[in-house]
Amino acid sequence: MKRYFLIVAVAATALVACTKTFDHNQSEGLTIGFGTWSDVMTKAPKTAFVDGDEFDVFGYKWMDAGTPAAASVFEGVDVEYDAANTKWSYSPLRYWDPSYDNYTFFAVWPKDILASGTYAQTGLFVTSELTFDGADEQLLIAQKNTVVKANYNQVVPLVFKHMGALVDIKVKKHTDIASAELVVTSIALDNIQTKGKFTVASYDGSNNPVGTAGVNGWELAATPVTDSYDESNGEGASLPTLAASTGTTTGTAGELINSLVVMPQALDGTQTLTITYTLEDESGIVNTYAPAAIGLDKFDNTDNKSNASTFITAWQPGYHYTLYVTINANAIEFSASIADWDVTTDGFHYLLN
Repeated sequence: MKRYFLIVAVAATALVACTKTFDHNQSEGLTIGFGTWSDVMTKAPKTAFVDGDEFDVFGYKWMDAGTPAAASVFEGVDVEYDAANTKWSYSPLRYWDPSYDNYTFFAVWPKDILASGTYAQTGLFVTSELTFDGADEQLLIAQKNTVVKANYNQVVPLVFKHMGALVDIKVKKHTDIASAELVVTSIALDNIQTKGKFTVASYDGSNNPVGTAGVNGWELAATPVTDSYDESNGEGASLPTLAASTGTTTGTAGELINSLVVMPQALDGTQTLTITYTLEDESGIVNTYAPAAIGLDKFDNTDNKSNASTFITAWQPGYHYTLYVTINANAIEFSASIADWDVTTDGFHYLLN
């Protein structure tokens, strides 16, 4: 998954930036402006912005020296993307205030998804109830960012974290049947919870948002809402055919479900992947296999090929799960990789067909 850096840039003249003064023809100082995404490394599958895209920003200025009182600067202000000029804008403008010692910033993507009410100056937010329908972006929350007075004329980065999980499901052939042709005829991913709300309860030592309810901050809807995903509703790729000598490695796996964004949730055995397929051997004999239902809680993320391994028991916020279904003549091997940054762990589990 990728990572974006949202740049909160100081919109000032070159002269003012060089002199580090706060004289900008305003009583409070330099304009607090917003730039565009400047890097492509984030835990978010969103890759581009279109004209009119918006997020909400919250910002507070603070007095130190034993005076914890804060003044609100941004209170859920909509910041909008101007594609023609590649910039973000909001109105009315705010200005850095040098009479305060520091600022704290929080941000949420997209705009207007927080529950009604007054938002804490500590950035402890609760979203409205959201439905995850597999779209590329649903909920991103920025790290808490504190700016001290010495940096009022410098760029302020806000690092957004995706609070959903990204899931890919791929099919491979076992090397034992490398000469056979595998044709996947149907797939279905069933009983996935799609509705809930997220609560930011704190920020960790790296200023990442942390939730305590449910699965890392996600609380399911009071009345559970579930959905199914397969190739017929556009969430999966075209069903793959793996010819002889192909599809036996990760790099040549066929895609069953591609870039599905899901709401984090516990995997309790009710969520299943069902796959139907045929195998044609070298002599042209086609074997059709009955649908095989695989519990998503049985995908193993440790590399010991035993049934006593550590299974993936939940989809957690900010992780990319790739589930591999490896077909053999008389068994299905299912494994998984979990990517957080560039760290990947692979493992195995088996299901007799």
